Amino acid sequence: THFRSDERQSLEDAGPRILILSSYERYPTSARGQEDAIRAVLARNFPRAIIRSDYLVSADLSRLRITSDLKRKLAGPLRAKYAGPNSAADTPDLVITIDTLAFDLATDPEVNIFPGVPLVFSGVYWTADMVRARRADCTGVLERLDIAGTVDLILRQRPGVRKVFVVASGS
Repeated sequence: THFRSDERQSLEDAGPRILILSSYERYPTSARGQEDAIRAVLARNFPRAIIRSDYLVSADLSRLRITSDLKRKLAGPLRAKYAGPNSAADTPDLVITIDTLAFDLATDPEVNIFPGVPLVFSGVYWTADMVRARRADCTGVLERLDIAGTVDLILRQRPGVRKVFVVASGS
């Protein structure tokens, strides 16, 4: 990409380039809510930031088996867009991932899309040790399933409860 000197100066005057990389399209309520909340905080704290979003798969494909081949296919367009030799102006200063698939792809050493770019994650269903083993220089919020803690909370809040019904999905 070629820039005139005045365009290059306006890019330099802009705030940080931030990429929100979401595992799934924006239409599931939870994905939209997370992205909207992240954008609101960024807008308040970094009003000149250039915030872009990208989505890896549609929600109806969320049960895909994640293989190295699939990750390479997903990484190709992202690499061309943000990390290729002609995309220096689009290389993010910060990557924020939403959900495990986005984190897995952004930190996978085999696909190596965002080397050296600071990373913040949200909703990663891994242990802290797994995250540190993959990439020690990132931070974020882990998603944790705590069935015993949830039932304990229900019983403390509603001591008369005698039956608890659980509705769950595989995602």
